[in-house]
Amino acid sequence: MMENLEQIEPLKFEISVATPEDARGIREVQYKTWLETYTNENAGITTEDVEKRFEDAFTDEKIKKREESIRNQPENENFYVVKNSGKVIGFCMVIRKEDRNQLQAIYILPEFQGKGLGKNLWNKAKEFLDKEKDTYVEVVDYNQGAINFYTSLGFKKTDRKWREEEEIKVNGKVLPEIEMVRKAEGQESKSLEMAREYLSKKISIVMDRPMGTKHPKHGFIYEVNYGFIEGTKAPDGEELDTYFLGVKESLNKAEGICIAIAHRRNNDDDKLIIVPEGVTMTDEEIIAAIKFQEQYFDTEIVR
Repeated sequence: MMENLEQIEPLKFEISVATPEDARGIREVQYKTWLETYTNENAGITTEDVEKRFEDAFTDEKIKKREESIRNQPENENFYVVKNSGKVIGFCMVIRKEDRNQLQAIYILPEFQGKGLGKNLWNKAKEFLDKEKDTYVEVVDYNQGAINFYTSLGFKKTDRKWREEEEIKVNGKVLPEIEMVRKAEGQESKSLEMAREYLSKKISIVMDRPMGTKHPKHGFIYEVNYGFIEGTKAPDGEELDTYFLGVKESLNKAEGICIAIAHRRNNDDDKLIIVPEGVTMTDEEIIAAIKFQEQYFDTEIVR
């Protein structure tokens, strides 16, 4: 079943489970992305090395082998593609293992990167994964763009070291990799544990960044009132932060009910969602109101 990603306009993209007919398109995305990403002077990997790796990748035999692997995919694996006007422009493969989830890869054609497609692929793929298990991914250590991307999704580097037989080699040269892990959703961060204590409670807050003020470092404007609870200490060493929603004027102080938590999966610095007593908001309304700042994090609403 196709899903329109309507937030990416004016171009239209669709995500679906891969079919055998997508095999050649998947290979083309992989080839073009490798050329753009993995040639590296310091690592000694040249364009010729990458070309050598893919020299027979488009033969009928190899394409048919890929078609068969998609057609006969095990129940614990899933392959997703993202398309633009019917053309494969990205893909993602995930595996449910006995002790972990494995994110094999997320590839997006270079000219389509930076449009949110990778995150959309991940959001679709993680629905297939076991939420009670950690998810691992392996990344080339000089691919800083990918490392930053996975960090934004909540992955963190591990200290795993590769044995020689595990190393990926390109024309005889080692492609240096690191491992990253995203903890299972059931393993709560310290700030989320702390924030849960305030749910449904009446709270007084002080605004250090009232609506309309500018962030002192990053320069964006606070579209809502943002403050803290006096006398608290969050895991980052500062007071517990709050968004005060449901009003249209700038405030210095306020009192309201904590209706939710803005939980950052990739940052142990959750925020309380406070509204005037009697005000209700959906998760979608909350996300829209705090997007000006939370767009830079992998944030979900917890109640």
